Amino acid sequence: MPGPGTDNATESSPQAEPCQPMGSELEIGPSDRPATLLGPVGWCANRPMDVVFLLHGYSANALAQDFLFGLGRQVEELDFVLVLPNGTIDLSGRRFWNGPPGCCDFYNSGVDDVGYLHSLIEEIDSFATINNDKVYFTGHSNGGFMSYRMACELPERVRAIVSLAGSGYPNEGDCSPEQPVSVLQIHGMLDSTIPYAGSFNYPGAVELTERWARRAGCNANNPSEAAELNLTRTQSGTDTEVLNFASECTAGHRASLWSLPLGGHVPILNAQFAPLIMDWLRTH
Repeated sequence: MPGPGTDNATESSPQAEPCQPMGSELEIGPSDRPATLLGPVGWCANRPMDVVFLLHGYSANALAQDFLFGLGRQVEELDFVLVLPNGTIDLSGRRFWNGPPGCCDFYNSGVDDVGYLHSLIEEIDSFATINNDKVYFTGHSNGGFMSYRMACELPERVRAIVSLAGSGYPNEGDCSPEQPVSVLQIHGMLDSTIPYAGSFNYPGAVELTERWARRAGCNANNPSEAAELNLTRTQSGTDTEVLNFASECTAGHRASLWSLPLGGHVPILNAQFAPLIMDWLRTH
């Protein structure tokens, strides 16, 4: 019997809800456009999990993109859920996402990829617990463009994004999210496909990052340099310059630019790339 002034923990403490185990590989989405969901072995649907979407580049596919990024190999160790969707096939036979105007609905299909990706978020939400009710988007090239479109149009469900060699809308006013979204832009300065300096169709890497810094309430005129990183297998030492826009930002948000002075459009990423971007996402 409990003594005076003590609580009967057995009777009054709430019991932890039993784990609702999920398979480590699931198929979600409509039958005509399924996506693959990868998670740690035996992950619990009722435990809040970080959910990361990986969007492939133009003419690529989900599996090829995951081979480049290496996120699927990290779901167990880093304890998150990865979603691998595919874009639709255009008239030239290449898979694409209908992102901002610069890339890559070249045949004006008008496919509603925002609606499709949102439906995947809602489906996951129906059987699992999404940490903080928001997901992360990552993508390469066209997938980076699409990640920016998701941040513009669905900021209430997108927590942060990482774009490798992607970009956004040509005019800053074309994107007006009602909530801040943290953004990490990674770009090779020798990229000849999506130039680091931008084009008439999309802003350059620096301008793009500054825009998202301002949207997060940061002082875009006061970035700070951080320690350089090594992201590629082609260089043994540091190969990536880091610029953070973190001054005066809305709490919990920032924008960062990782620039590869010798990087092209498809850098050969090393094993540290996935843990580094996951660490950045979770920090913001």
